[in-house]
Amino acid sequence: MDTQELSAEIKKLPVAEQIQLLDSLWVSLQPHQAAVSPEHAQELDNRYQQFKDGQLQTKDWQTVHHGIRGRLKLDA
Repeated sequence: MDTQELSAEIKKLPVAEQIQLLDSLWVSLQPHQAAVSPEHAQELDNRYQQFKDGQLQTKDWQTVHHGIRGRLKLDA
């Protein structure tokens, strides 16, 4: 099965199973495979500094989780 066929099969899965698969794939990546580009690293550094300076609005996990599930049309 090539990647296009695999992708098509994955899209047939329920969203919850797609998310579980995504999590499994993410965890399986080796550190060198998940390298962050210099641009992304700079953006992360900028956002972290904004957070430390109190300039970044944050949300607790329950709020974020509820919002994600709502957008995916899953029960909260």
